[in-house]
Amino acid sequence: MPLGLFDEADYDEVTFKTKPGDLFVFYSDGILDARNRHGQSFGPERVEAIVAGCTAKSAECVVNEIFKAVEEYAAGVDAFDDQTVVAIKVKAGSGKRK
Repeated sequence: MPLGLFDEADYDEVTFKTKPGDLFVFYSDGILDARNRHGQSFGPERVEAIVAGCTAKSAECVVNEIFKAVEEYAAGVDAFDDQTVVAIKVKAGSGKRK
């Protein structure tokens, strides 16, 4: 269920044990559904390849590379849906919560 779409929505809470370098990438279906001039979708495989190629880089790199690839793939075709990407990379820290 999309975040913020319904005032009374209930969401499941999930907890992850993370370590420095772990990368979480969230994206809207507008990324996957972006189409090229032949009507073909960008698809999850391209997103996965970009994320795999950026694992040693910053979260900002992941976001920028996904948007760049979608723009190049869909060159000349207007987006018909929102395109959102959020990347979170776990940094090294003391492990203490504040």
